[in-house]
Amino acid sequence: MTVTLYDSGAENLVRRRVKRVQMVTDVAQQGMVFAWQNPEDKPILVTRVVADVVTGSTGAPTANVGVTTSATGTASGIFAALAIGTTGVYDHMLVAGTGAGGVHKMDAKGGTNDWLTGKEANVAAVADMVAYVYIEYLLVE
Repeated sequence: MTVTLYDSGAENLVRRRVKRVQMVTDVAQQGMVFAWQNPEDKPILVTRVVADVVTGSTGAPTANVGVTTSATGTASGIFAALAIGTTGVYDHMLVAGTGAGGVHKMDAKGGTNDWLTGKEANVAAVADMVAYVYIEYLLVE
């Protein structure tokens, strides 16, 4: 008897998803460049966060990115002082000195730690930046 991946039920264990979030340049709301809430009704494991800075900023902004309790919260568990003013692609697993690496657990939507945010202290620094964040995660079954 041949058992396929779908027959075994293993496909439910490998439910990887990637979400694209645009960083905003109008950050009057407490310096936030992005805020993303876990859309799932289950906890997730964030396995990778990639920042794609298409157009850098002349203001030399840096961002802290991490899992937090609200859309305006701040944390640096994923990136600490990431230079988002410089055009390039930044992977939290590979950026020496600015990424914590590893896997980060987020609560289900509506839970305590269900937000992933990016925050820049100098609001004017991101005025001309164009950037996106790609969030890769697994559902916790």
